Amino acid sequence: MQSFFSKDGAVCFDCPYSMGSGAELKGCYTHKMHQYSGMVSQLRSIALKHKRWDDIPKFDEGIHAVIVGMCAGKYVRFGTYGEPVLIPIELMRDICAVAKSWTGYTHQWRKPWAYDYRQFFMASTHNLEQTELAETMGWQSFMDDSTHTKHTGMVNCPASKEAGYKSTCSKCTLCSGTTGKGSKSVYIFNHS
Repeated sequence: MQSFFSKDGAVCFDCPYSMGSGAELKGCYTHKMHQYSGMVSQLRSIALKHKRWDDIPKFDEGIHAVIVGMCAGKYVRFGTYGEPVLIPIELMRDICAVAKSWTGYTHQWRKPWAYDYRQFFMASTHNLEQTELAETMGWQSFMDDSTHTKHTGMVNCPASKEAGYKSTCSKCTLCSGTTGKGSKSVYIFNHS
């Protein structure tokens, strides 16, 4: 498992909780056994179905349509592990157009090539300075606050311990970028 997550830079880029950025395995809440075992299970399924690398289908309009169909009328959580900005923007638009609701987060909010994702994802920030910068760039933020301070003008995550677990991500969906349900940035006390 340590070896698996040590390669997370390929999908997590420069996330400060990535082992590729020098963080410890326990640093990210997604770096747990269920992520590792899920990936191993998926790889086994692919290997059973497709005996050779060249037999694995390439992403095309047919696969695009299947993915969109799978998301119709459902809650979709983007970026459970890895960067959701790896999803083509056209696919994002189509998924969000048919999904019941969604949530998503990215550490790539400073990168100009990621700006189109503002409509779907929250900027993952870690302090007020980053949050304010992201907001000036047109993003709403989800701030992972290590100071454990209440922030006026922001919503304390209703699915958090400090908010009393009033809701769940799939019911709340405030973390859905600028076109989703939310209209304010959200914060949570650091829980890694």
